[in-house]
Amino acid sequence: MASLRYLLAAALVVAFVLEGSSPAQAQLSPFFYSSTCPNVTNIIREVLKNAFLSDIRIGASLIRLHFHDCFVNGCDASILLDNTTTIVSEKFAGPNINSARGFEVVDDMKAAVERACPGVVSCADILTIAAEESVALSGGPSWTNLLGRRDSRTANRTLANENLPGPNNTLTRLKDRFRNVGLNDNFDLVALSGAHTFGRAQCRTFSDRLFNFNNTGNPDPTLNTTLLQQLRQLCPQGGNGSVLTNLDVTTPDLFDNKYFFNLQIRKGLLQSDQELFSTPGADTAAIVNNAFFKNFVTSMIRMGNLKPLTGNQGEIRLNCRRVNGNSNIATRSSSSEAALVVAIALEGSSPSQAQLSPFFYSSTCPNVTNIIRGVLQKAFLSDIRIGASLIRLHFHDCFVNGCDASVLLDNTTTIDSEKFAAPNNNSARGFEVIDQMKAAVEKACPRVVSCADILTIAAEQSVALSGGPSWTNLLGRRDSRTANRTLANQNLPSPFDTLDRLKASFRNVGLNDNFDLVALSGAHTFGRAQCRFFSVRLFNFNNTGNPDPTLDATFLQQLRQLCPQGGNGSVLTNLDVTTPNVFDNKYFSNLRNRKGLLQSDQELFSTPGADTIDIVNVFRKNQAAFFKSFVTSMIRMGNLKPLTGNEGEIRLNCRRVNGNSNIQLSFSRLCLTNHHLKLSLRQIFTTPHALMHQTSFWNAFNSDIRITASLIRLHFHDCFVNGCDGSILLDNVANDTSIDSEKFSMANNNSARGFEVVDAMKAALESACPGIVSCADILAIASEQSVNLSGGPSWTVPLGRRDGRTANRSLADQNLPTPFQTLDLLKGRFTNVGLNDNTDLVALSGAHTFGRAQCQFFSQRLFNFNGTGNPDPTLNATLLAQLQQLCPQGGNGSVLTNLDLSTPDGFDNDYFSNLQANNGLLQSDQELFSTPGADTIPIVNNFSSNETAFFESFAVSMIRMGNLSLLTGTQGEIRSNCRRVNANNLSTRSSSDGGLVSSI
Repeated sequence: MASLRYLLAAALVVAFVLEGSSPAQAQLSPFFYSSTCPNVTNIIREVLKNAFLSDIRIGASLIRLHFHDCFVNGCDASILLDNTTTIVSEKFAGPNINSARGFEVVDDMKAAVERACPGVVSCADILTIAAEESVALSGGPSWTNLLGRRDSRTANRTLANENLPGPNNTLTRLKDRFRNVGLNDNFDLVALSGAHTFGRAQCRTFSDRLFNFNNTGNPDPTLNTTLLQQLRQLCPQGGNGSVLTNLDVTTPDLFDNKYFFNLQIRKGLLQSDQELFSTPGADTAAIVNNAFFKNFVTSMIRMGNLKPLTGNQGEIRLNCRRVNGNSNIATRSSSSEAALVVAIALEGSSPSQAQLSPFFYSSTCPNVTNIIRGVLQKAFLSDIRIGASLIRLHFHDCFVNGCDASVLLDNTTTIDSEKFAAPNNNSARGFEVIDQMKAAVEKACPRVVSCADILTIAAEQSVALSGGPSWTNLLGRRDSRTANRTLANQNLPSPFDTLDRLKASFRNVGLNDNFDLVALSGAHTFGRAQCRFFSVRLFNFNNTGNPDPTLDATFLQQLRQLCPQGGNGSVLTNLDVTTPNVFDNKYFSNLRNRKGLLQSDQELFSTPGADTIDIVNVFRKNQAAFFKSFVTSMIRMGNLKPLTGNEGEIRLNCRRVNGNSNIQLSFSRLCLTNHHLKLSLRQIFTTPHALMHQTSFWNAFNSDIRITASLIRLHFHDCFVNGCDGSILLDNVANDTSIDSEKFSMANNNSARGFEVVDAMKAALESACPGIVSCADILAIASEQSVNLSGGPSWTVPLGRRDGRTANRSLADQNLPTPFQTLDLLKGRFTNVGLNDNTDLVALSGAHTFGRAQCQFFSQRLFNFNGTGNPDPTLNATLLAQLQQLCPQGGNGSVLTNLDLSTPDGFDNDYFSNLQANNGLLQSDQELFSTPGADTIPIVNNFSSNETAFFESFAVSMIRMGNLSLLTGTQGEIRSNCRRVNANNLSTRSSSDGGLVSSI
């Protein structure tokens, strides 16, 4: 039968994980601390979350500690021990010295755990949990940790030097290291190496690849040449070996699979990384393309089982840095659990995180959870049902076009409210409490937190305040501008559904039809239901004239008294007859005893042969297993189709869309929107009157027709270097090495211009609104106005940026696209900063529809393209002849010519027509159209034939670029002078009360 096959498969999973394990290893259990320290994971997670706020590297550092612990005599926390007269600390082994870090955070975790559960949790288990939580909080998978390790009483520096893989290891050496400790030398090796998808490495760990690889006097031939040049600048020969750079050049702080993509394009930072893909004939190369998260979890569990001390072995240290004195704190021996439990906990344990983050409001509304909890606690005092009602609202929101707060919208002439869908009408409740939460949050953080995120947090807090688990919410959702009553009627599960119908409902929205279904149904462990939702079971089930045969006879009689035939259908009763107001696992015991109130509940256990029966039994026996699975499923459900970035809006009132009120500035009361900035821009061009007439447009720019293109270029070059923070505007300061002006980077030197115009804008704004508007926002608005005043589109500029206090010339050289780049290199530059490498690339390149370029930026195309001695074959012959006259070989490289031959000072779509005619001035422009098979070609064709499509895409990409790595809230400062940071970094008023808001 299906359930038997399932059990056998689950057993196989555990057997695979524990293959070859000793009896001691087999004692590890996911439930080891269920009774002695049930909140240990939550405690560790909270310490870790706080550490992340000040140290984004900490996740990678902690997982590395766990690796380096397990590779030396197993996972016994030996790496944490300090030197003593009898302990030769592993911290000073070659692979760890001046490199291993995070010990203070482990100390904090241990202290917090000891306060809650003294003498119970080992340092080895703390490291294990910290590693898993580090991955999960960084965007990677979550999994069930097998626990019960004990701590060693010694360390082994010699073995650390022998066993730990090195950054310079060949593939053969790496394989040996993995085999020696009991891991396999292909799947485990590749999967665990994938932890280098986040974190940093010091120059000394890879500098030999840059200059003298294997004593050849040459660089490593497997290293991408562009990356080689970047790394040589960062790590010059004989330079500071402790300088850090990102292990993953694409998404350095996220746990994803970009590390493997980097290997395929020869951008692995360490030799030991690149060897996995570049060693000829290696069996690891094919694994690079396999499912990463699933393999990583399996290998982490296997590594965590290397030679653990269990039972009475070792000790539970009171201080992770030293062994106990004479006291050996005894702990309970572990017990084995059902194989099914592990399979449940591991199944599908990596919910897609989209763009959501646990730190989304860290700077803009750091107390949002506390604010919502405070409102909820007051609501609980007068309405014990409110927790169950709020979690139900979150469910019913997410099942209809994703978690976008559409369920909260009232009826209007254009909104067909979901509140009146059959599953919600006269049933969904708690809207007033959401209103109160929104009001409280708006008071603290206006226009920052979405209603969708408020619902998400309220659901989690409702569970926690009712005795259930707590978890880290992934946040950053935005609110929909519409509702869909029809889809609500179609998608929402019904209390009358059969198991087949329930399974279909869950599959249809992207949830799985066994684990998610059973776990999320467990939310019926508290709350109430009206008689009308189950009375058919009492008298005329499925039109048989008889009650539901799966309903307990005693329970049936009780319900018939409460809900007589033909009686009041709105009478309420408890969903959980045992503990009606507590979030626990009694709901599953009720199902086993045939006391599920709703048909949809009882179907999970009473449908013959159902694969849900075994899961119900596990959750019935083990509350910890239910809580863990419930959290996983809630996070997965919360990730259903979220609106993020610039999608949707942040409603000011959860019951209605913003309408015109969406266009507001947080500092509008002080600065009358950006009127002064627009006015100052017009004054610089000549007079406002001239701009009112299309016929006088070009005369308005007589003083400097190029200024608009120059200003938009400044904004581009600002955002590509550590985000849109006004860093490009900073001058060098004598005797201040903290500012290495980006103006002198290769892409800007003797090229970037318009700084005086920005100064004039800043002066005008400071006169009207002193200390309010950042230089970064001035650049953003100036760009939009430059485009619009030149005949292009206008868009709403999100505002609220703050200014950086430093500049980074080195990063400017690395990040800024150059006019000589191939399409592959351009794509790399765009993806590196977080833009997409097709639509954003083509749309933003369209800014070359106006402005000028110097001969030095394209002359190699005219005479000696790619060192061939011939011109670029993709350059139109007529244009080639014209340009050779303008820019003779060996001539003045600063001579200017138009980027767009057709309409050089108008913002239109002629740039794309030029590309089609091989009249793109710069190599980087023409590559978009002339690279064979490029995915950019159809986009160029579309924009060439449809100016509206270009304008719309350009506006979207500009907004996206304007959101790169922002400083908001109290980060950075509001400079008084855009060319220099404020004296002593004196703080100024926040430019916005939170994140970006909309400009007029």
